Amino acid sequence: MMLVTMQACTDLTYHIVFGTKGAVPVLCKTRREDLYRYLWGVILTRGSQLYRVGGVDNHIHLLIGLNPSVALADLVVEMKTSSSLWIRRCRVFPEFADWQNGYGAFSVAAEARPTWIQHIEHQELHHNGTDYAGELRKLVEAARLPWSDRYLP
Repeated sequence: MMLVTMQACTDLTYHIVFGTKGAVPVLCKTRREDLYRYLWGVILTRGSQLYRVGGVDNHIHLLIGLNPSVALADLVVEMKTSSSLWIRRCRVFPEFADWQNGYGAFSVAAEARPTWIQHIEHQELHHNGTDYAGELRKLVEAARLPWSDRYLP
């Protein structure tokens, strides 16, 4: 019996954003790199690619290339659930309660990747004048989606 596997040529790049519950600023700068490495490991185990991760004290951004056999929602749930357990077990951020219920995920064209990588790399600078709610609102509106306060953590 011959097994035929379908080959797929895809470019599934997503900008994912999620914050701490209530946007509480508990992700201290000294341990964020540990969180980023942890999330990178989750992404790699799902056969996906991390282009960049960054954030500030109350939310994070990830730019990923999603494996076509992985559902985006499943990957985000896995990242949030497993990192929450890891944060609590290892007391990485002692004041951490949980991640917000939802998340934002926006498709990114290949030619726009460098722009989003730079945006994520410079989160600290970017947030001198914009809070998480304002940034999330801009991302939603740029994607031509209707804004709802339900998107806030």
